[in-house]
Amino acid sequence: MHSRSTEPLTDWIKRQQRKGEKGVLRDPAWIENYVMQMISETVPTVAAAMLSATSAVPRQSGVTVKETKRYVLAQLELPKSTYIADVRLQVREDRIRICGLAKGKKKIIKLPALVMPRYSRAYIEGSALKIRMRKRQLRKKVYKVEIE
Repeated sequence: MHSRSTEPLTDWIKRQQRKGEKGVLRDPAWIENYVMQMISETVPTVAAAMLSATSAVPRQSGVTVKETKRYVLAQLELPKSTYIADVRLQVREDRIRICGLAKGKKKIIKLPALVMPRYSRAYIEGSALKIRMRKRQLRKKVYKVEIE
């Protein structure tokens, strides 16, 4: 095994202490990214298994986000007091914004991958709002750049 610099972790801990946080586990997204980076660098096959094509990523209460090879699928459990005609859905490349929920609430869901908003579809099934968004493909074009 090769050694890895712990400088990013040390810097993060110092930032947390400067913010006056009581514990260092206040930023779970940063921790998750750091751990996944460490795993992918140390044991690539384990990282690939952890990021399998059908992984489910629970984000918030009542929200489930799944990622497949070509789509990001989101499901939001709607409260019974939600009037469906008032619900408005906006999809960006990196997140979903849902307005018009019960009591005028809004919900923003961050997506695990970039999507193409134009190719999104949403429907109601039972008491759940289901959204299917097509992933944005990485551009694999290679450009030759001359060194000056």
